[in-house]
Amino acid sequence: MTSASMAQPTRLHHDRHREVVLGVDTHKDAHVAAVVPTTGKPLGSRSFPTTADGY
Repeated sequence: MTSASMAQPTRLHHDRHREVVLGVDTHKDAHVAAVVPTTGKPLGSRSFPTTADGY
């Protein structure tokens, strides 16, 4: 078994208003991803089935 390391955030701009956080909530049947800027108002979310097509 190999271990994977998580990618570190890349800052393209130093403008704090452009920073976002991507969160993923994993479940047996679906994964839900959401993008939220550091200002707090969610930009959007999407659910993906845990199937070959969803991956």
